[in-house]
Amino acid sequence: MSNDGSKMEGLPLPDNIILALAEQLDTKSMFNLMETSEQIHDLIRHYEFSISMGQAAKFMSPVGNILSSEVFARRCIQRGTFEMVAEMEMREARIEDILSNSGYIDLMNPMRIGPLNVTQQKRLYGLLKRAMRHCDRIADMAANQPCRPIMQQSYDRLKAKHFNASNLPLGFRLQDPTTNFGARPLQFEYIKNLPIEDLAMVFYLLNALEAGYYRTMADYAASDPDLENRLLVFKECILRHGSWYAWGYVCGSGPWKVMADAISQVGMVELISFEFNMDDEEEQADHIPPSLHSAFWARFDAMSPSDNTGKAEIYRIVESLVKGDEGEFGDEREGEEG
Repeated sequence: MSNDGSKMEGLPLPDNIILALAEQLDTKSMFNLMETSEQIHDLIRHYEFSISMGQAAKFMSPVGNILSSEVFARRCIQRGTFEMVAEMEMREARIEDILSNSGYIDLMNPMRIGPLNVTQQKRLYGLLKRAMRHCDRIADMAANQPCRPIMQQSYDRLKAKHFNASNLPLGFRLQDPTTNFGARPLQFEYIKNLPIEDLAMVFYLLNALEAGYYRTMADYAASDPDLENRLLVFKECILRHGSWYAWGYVCGSGPWKVMADAISQVGMVELISFEFNMDDEEEQADHIPPSLHSAFWARFDAMSPSDNTGKAEIYRIVESLVKGDEGEFGDEREGEEG
């Protein structure tokens, strides 16, 4: 942020000190500071872009516009605004809720890694947080050109709770926020540019959450013929929607849980109609892209050593990152852009 250190008349501190302070505050505290005087308000508002991008760097700075996280709604939020920072702060709190308070993930004795000391637990926590931020970035691709804005009525349709192949024709799904085919090319490109360590951590996050999901269904899992598909849809929805869906499903209640269940049901309809070829074959070939989960697998396999692929390689990389002397993406790097 550029400021020559001059002092606006009537302010107790030089402008650059006030701006530096604003950048260090969370949005609630910054807005309280802005309310102390009209001059401070105008000064901070004038430098909104540089301040907000500085604040966002504490997390993982967005690559463009981002989506809001509301019940049955996702609006486009402009990059470089205080609204963007407020959204990212809310996401951080929800990611912490998912990782620390949901019971889905065991940080002390995580699956396929084993008991961890305190330093390793902190490292794993930072890596998982980074992985969920990547899922949020993937979802946010829908807020950027050439993607068209999703109209509110498309989200409202989720509330209708009538989900079958005839109610979700291909033409609807091309505009549907829960399948979001229009964002898929940008999402594929983002996945293509992820290093193998980040790919492994996203996979590990999905598998850890999947294990937690299974535990919640343990009483009737054996009698559910669609269990395998439900688990796949659960992971695909996290990739498509990030913490918006994940928090709604894992930690949300009331309308949040209703929304997450509706998104999952749409995912099941999409999966079943695709598997049983209920869409027109020609349209299917022209318009239906691969899932994000399959794109992740394809990318991971392409980057893995030819003789060491699959889940075993994912767990090997994750264990190395978590238990190694110097984790490549440990908690000390969790705020970097990556």
